[in-house]
Amino acid sequence: MAKAWVGCLGLVLGLGVGCAGSDGGDGAPDDDSANNPDGAGGPAAFVAARQALLAASDDYDFASPPATDSDDCDVMLSASGSDDADGIIEAVEAADSYSTICLTPGTYAMNRSVVVSSASNLTIKGVGDGPEATVLDFAGHSGDKGFDVTTPGFWIENLHIKNTLGNGVEVKAENEPGNPVVFRKLKVTWDLPESGAVQDCSESDPRPMNGAYSVYPTLSSYVVVEFCEVVGASDAGLYVGSVVHGLVRHNQVHGNVAGVEVENSEDVLVYDNEAFDNAGGILALQEPGLKRLSNSQILIRDNVVHDNNACNFARPNTTVANIPSGTGLMSFAGNHIEFRNNDVYGNQTTGVLILSNVLQDLLGGDAPDYPAGYDPFPHEIYVNDNVFSDNATAPAAGPAGDLAMLTGGFADVVWDGFLSPGVADAVDVQLCLGEEPPGFLNITGGQCGEAETELDFLQCVLAGTSTETFAHACAGTVAADGV
Repeated sequence: MAKAWVGCLGLVLGLGVGCAGSDGGDGAPDDDSANNPDGAGGPAAFVAARQALLAASDDYDFASPPATDSDDCDVMLSASGSDDADGIIEAVEAADSYSTICLTPGTYAMNRSVVVSSASNLTIKGVGDGPEATVLDFAGHSGDKGFDVTTPGFWIENLHIKNTLGNGVEVKAENEPGNPVVFRKLKVTWDLPESGAVQDCSESDPRPMNGAYSVYPTLSSYVVVEFCEVVGASDAGLYVGSVVHGLVRHNQVHGNVAGVEVENSEDVLVYDNEAFDNAGGILALQEPGLKRLSNSQILIRDNVVHDNNACNFARPNTTVANIPSGTGLMSFAGNHIEFRNNDVYGNQTTGVLILSNVLQDLLGGDAPDYPAGYDPFPHEIYVNDNVFSDNATAPAAGPAGDLAMLTGGFADVVWDGFLSPGVADAVDVQLCLGEEPPGFLNITGGQCGEAETELDFLQCVLAGTSTETFAHACAGTVAADGV
């Protein structure tokens, strides 16, 4: 699947290379594309301008993002400070496809969600120097999402979105190669409690009431998330879920439960991001309850993932509520997941945590009940050329801490060791740590798959824990690089 996205890279980044489309995406051509043989998804000049902006992205970093131009504004709106959502919604509903709505600097009082369900290839952006200048404040909004988008080719840029009850910006749309949905230069936050208020995951900590996801593309194809800052999400700051072909780069995520989460997606590249002060830094998760069952071809490279030791303030009974604080990188089940060239330090539970769904079910007392076609075990997980330091110094209280105590302490890379039925040896899992493996812990030694109770499991851990790396002194790569 990665080859189609990589093969379309020239078109996506405006390098003038043609592309016939995806070999597995579900996207349908935009209605306007039939009249435009010169550009994917719509008018050639419009698409070319977007491609040029994306092509220049790697010339910048998070601290020096590209300027936001206002020359292409079709509509210019200003804040009144009262019910400003009405004006934005009216402009959206009146907009033609391939048009741009601009917001001048100021604070916009948002009393309801902005729904984008008609015009395709719509751009909404602030025209200030940076996202902090144009604030959309959803405080008091009794609805759910800030933006709810179901049309292809949506581009949102240079805005500070705050205090949404639900997700900040949610997009469900099939896009075309060369004309992705783009989240760019966004800041998404929630007002912190007043000075002195409890922020320690106690019952009085207010943060579980923050929105779950800040940037939320889902059931989409061709997605770019860049130059965004997210603080305070009660689930994942930057979430890419059920997406085919995604790019997450040059972002900064901190103060969330999970910083970046790629879930049940295919062909996603995550690079040059900084994740710190979350409970978990950057996660690749494969969950059984979603329409798309697999998480595969995920490359997480050249990120700085440090000091993710914040308490986990997720709402109860959510998946991320089980993430142990102090986790840098994580793969939960999944197939063809690679962590390469990341700088991973100061994460008190572990640098890389590799788990099966079986362990979560066992510790939670649940009998596994997976849908047909779902694989709860990780396969072909590659941990290559990362730099580890000062990880696993104080594993989080709870199951992680208990297991660390039983095993004599965690390491830079921790694997639960569960083997899927029919797999006789850890070698067959293809958990590869390179020719010079980092510090490693196999919690169960591959011996505890038949444990029927938590007590059986704990006794097995005492007997089966291993730090041997001979089965993992191998290398492998994921072909999502270069997206």
